[in-house]
Amino acid sequence: MQGVESARLILQALSQHQLELCLNDLSILEHELGCAVANDVIDKNVIRALNMKIKKMESADPSQHEWFTYWLIVLREESIGVGLIGFKGSPDATGSVEIGYGISPAYQGRGLMSEAVRVLAAWALNQAECQCVTATHVTNPASRRLLEKLGAQLVEENQSGSSWKIYRV
Repeated sequence: MQGVESARLILQALSQHQLELCLNDLSILEHELGCAVANDVIDKNVIRALNMKIKKMESADPSQHEWFTYWLIVLREESIGVGLIGFKGSPDATGSVEIGYGISPAYQGRGLMSEAVRVLAAWALNQAECQCVTATHVTNPASRRLLEKLGAQLVEENQSGSSWKIYRV
């Protein structure tokens, strides 16, 4: 599987089998990846999202795998998976793709998620079919600050949250 790197992070695109291991046997996944995964990365919300993602991947074109999977955010210096990040599918007809992400509470406040979003958004925008990375229904104040810090443009705000876009520079 593909991976992208930054100064502190390795983002590893997980195979469908590895996503299933997130649900069924984290110790086998850790052995396969050669790194630990923080015990609170896979919570009840992530379990629900993983099940939906696996179902979606079953009918996705394998050449589009990186757009449909989750990428494990590995903190290089500790060799530990601290969060997940990914897209909700491949870019649409306008070249727009939605990103989603989450990180272990123990690793919040260190700029790791900002770094991960910056790196994966740059990867996406480097693909010919992608013109824009979006984040929608943003209600978390930390996520809002992260998007502001990355220079994302606020495009809508309502009772369900805010929507943001990161464009190719």
